Amino acid sequence: MALATIGYFILTLAILVTVHEYGHYWVGRRCGVKALTFSVGFGPSLWRRTDKNGTEWVIAALPLGGYVRFLDEREGSVPSDEQPFCFNRQSALARAAIIAAGPITNFILAILVYTAISMLGVSGRLPVVGDVEPDSAAFHAGFERGQTIVAVDGEPTPTQYRLHMQLINRIGETGSINFDLRYPESTALYQASLPIDNWLTGDDRPEIYQSLGFGYFYPDMPALIERVIDGGPADLAGILAGDEITAINGVAVKDWRAAVE
Repeated sequence: MALATIGYFILTLAILVTVHEYGHYWVGRRCGVKALTFSVGFGPSLWRRTDKNGTEWVIAALPLGGYVRFLDEREGSVPSDEQPFCFNRQSALARAAIIAAGPITNFILAILVYTAISMLGVSGRLPVVGDVEPDSAAFHAGFERGQTIVAVDGEPTPTQYRLHMQLINRIGETGSINFDLRYPESTALYQASLPIDNWLTGDDRPEIYQSLGFGYFYPDMPALIERVIDGGPADLAGILAGDEITAINGVAVKDWRAAVE
């Protein structure tokens, strides 16, 4: 997991650096400046290639940044026929545009990414009501297993995370929490209110949903054995892959969750 996190971080950083530096490069080329080097990373090069314009493209070993090096008389002598393509020979406006192009390109990338996320959406667990405790506030308010919580206090809750955050905002308050719920296979909304009084501020603090009288939703799945370890206790007892657990120590098991508990 740690290596995967580091890998994702390096990949994200490499993308940001590449986009940033390409902004400098693209505007510089449009302003007539010759680019000598475009490098992603620092240190020893892992890969390099020179294109027909004389720009050397480099991927270096340390992906902690990057740079674009333009032709510039301040870094050494430049043949007279190439002097018009030097960075320092450009107008103040052109130089400012080249310098600003990197961060502006990153800003544009951020807009595009967030636009794509808003259009495509993000994955998340649906806020579906699980088992409702008998004689609880949720039970008397009409909560039923399988209902989807569409909104809390008028704020949409498209995911379990958003639902959780909306409920956390009400901790310590007195009054009522207003829910908009939708039945399975229905578009009609059902509204319910659950009373709270200094909610979850006492010494005995139950789980946030449990305190309201309902639990997480777990799909009804039979307790099936997926595989059996050779030579293990289950194998020696004759249990086979595909067997269904119906009882443990004489206690009936209705699904996989009951088997785990």
